[in-house]
Amino acid sequence: MEPNGPGARHNHMFADTAAITVAGADLSRSAAEFDGIATALPAAIAPCLTALGPVGVDFLAALASALDE
Repeated sequence: MEPNGPGARHNHMFADTAAITVAGADLSRSAAEFDGIATALPAAIAPCLTALGPVGVDFLAALASALDE
């Protein structure tokens, strides 16, 4: 927490911009991987219907609906 009042000492902050750039690139790759997974999920729903039973049908219907949005 920053100190309040006049004459308070300042907290100097430094940022490693190279590390931030690398982290941004890593997050972009992760986002691309998640897009690929989300694209493949609808095709995986039908084979799972019998394996998950009646409760799974409702879950997979909700999942399919969420993927369409």
